[in-house]
Amino acid sequence: MNKLRFILLTLFLLLTPSLCYANSLDEIYRDLIRSENEGYLPMFVKNRQLPDFLFEEDIPSHLKNPSKSENNEVLDFSKKRQEREEALALAVLKWQKVKEAIKSNNVSATDLEEINIKLSKNNIEAIEIYAYMNAKGVGITQNLVKAFQLYQKAIRLNIPDAKKNATLVFKSMSLEQKEELNNFEN
Repeated sequence: MNKLRFILLTLFLLLTPSLCYANSLDEIYRDLIRSENEGYLPMFVKNRQLPDFLFEEDIPSHLKNPSKSENNEVLDFSKKRQEREEALALAVLKWQKVKEAIKSNNVSATDLEEINIKLSKNNIEAIEIYAYMNAKGVGITQNLVKAFQLYQKAIRLNIPDAKKNATLVFKSMSLEQKEELNNFEN
């Protein structure tokens, strides 16, 4: 009896794959989608490759020349990437010029605007530079209270030497400035 059961089970297992409709995972996926959509196979499943067209005229224009969009603009992704890289390089160069202007104590309004843009984005380097500018009065009027507050922010952002600089600024503050600082904290 066991031998007969084994033979029937083996035959059943050998014949079972022939009962399946799908031979590959792709076909199993398509059958699953087809059963969920009541026999309809969506385009993203249907068109895994370009369709075979009977005549050359039947091919849509966007498929004939895929490098052009519907409004005849050439889609050149390498050009867009190059433009992005050039814009990034220009921004880095602009920031370098701002830092050089601060070193030479020749800060313009556009330099201050660039620093404020970077400050609004919490740029670590901009925070440290602006704190230095306030502490030394480079390009702006000296404001030790604001410099100390910026160095406090720099300490929270783990900027190296920010604690030492904050201490130096605090030591150089007058009593009135320390009182003003206490009023801000309260």
